[in-house]
Amino acid sequence: AKVAGNYAASLLAQTNANKLGYDQVLWLDGVEQKYIEEVGSMNIFFVENGKVITPELNGSILPGITRKSIIELAKNLGYEVEERRGSIDELFESYDKGELTEVFGSGTAAVISPVGT
Repeated sequence: AKVAGNYAASLLAQTNANKLGYDQVLWLDGVEQKYIEEVGSMNIFFVENGKVITPELNGSILPGITRKSIIELAKNLGYEVEERRGSIDELFESYDKGELTEVFGSGTAAVISPVGT
């Protein structure tokens, strides 16, 4: 079950992001600070060249039920799904090349939420 403790650590970063005009925080790994982990309190997905990509579960990412459902549904619909580490630099490069076509977050409260500018 989700509890307030799951979200408490993100409150300061979220407040600062809101002050700067942003709606969410893109979380990177705590060690190298370059690998994408989550967005806000949601799991994050990217569609790149028709492939669905989401960060692998590594112990710091919540294994969301909605995340699991999206992965299963995408595979059943014939999409290739990759669970892997992806860096913020790779994301920018994919965007610059026009290979990144969709970004969305998922979670119990958010269900599926598009990421936009």
